[in-house]
Amino acid sequence: MVGVEGIADWIGRDVVDREGEKVGKLADVYYDTADSEAAFVSVKSGTFGRSQSVAPLDGATLARDYVRLDAPKELIKDGPSEDAGGRLTGVDALAVLAHYGLPPEPDLEGEDRVCFQTAGAAAETERKRAELEAERAREAAARPGSDVAREDPDAGPAPDRDLPADGRRPATVPVTTPSAEDDEDPLRRLELLERRVAALEARLG
Repeated sequence: MVGVEGIADWIGRDVVDREGEKVGKLADVYYDTADSEAAFVSVKSGTFGRSQSVAPLDGATLARDYVRLDAPKELIKDGPSEDAGGRLTGVDALAVLAHYGLPPEPDLEGEDRVCFQTAGAAAETERKRAELEAERAREAAARPGSDVAREDPDAGPAPDRDLPADGRRPATVPVTTPSAEDDEDPLRRLELLERRVAALEARLG
């Protein structure tokens, strides 16, 4: 794959084909998760930009007001679409390369994991990862006898003198773990854990 340095600054500008004919607008840029180089772009076209297709950056060039892709207009407009929230697996990327008649990348063969993603998708992944780590820390603190609970006197049940006036201890938050089925789908697991984080925060106040 080849990248075009600074192409993110061209988001929202015109995209033209190899002959200079306008195709649409640059919608987003997909970066290689291994080396962070720009490798693909999404192009909005059609009425009100409702159609969106993915194109490789091989042979692309940048001008002052537009991005030129090394492919004919119709091929770009008919390119594969992406509906996974700014993410492309290795298999998806191979389909894009095949559409444009480019040679396949051997290291993408059979890859169902995310190999390319937009900056927005990467930020969302990091946010969910941070929430997952925070939830795990809270669950560890809630377990009786945990090191975290011993180090933090406020983490476990309060002594009798700190009980509410009615003498009842506050309800504990149940500790749950993802099922085996959830573990097979990382994105599904992150979504479930995000909900659990919200529920845990609501219960802990």
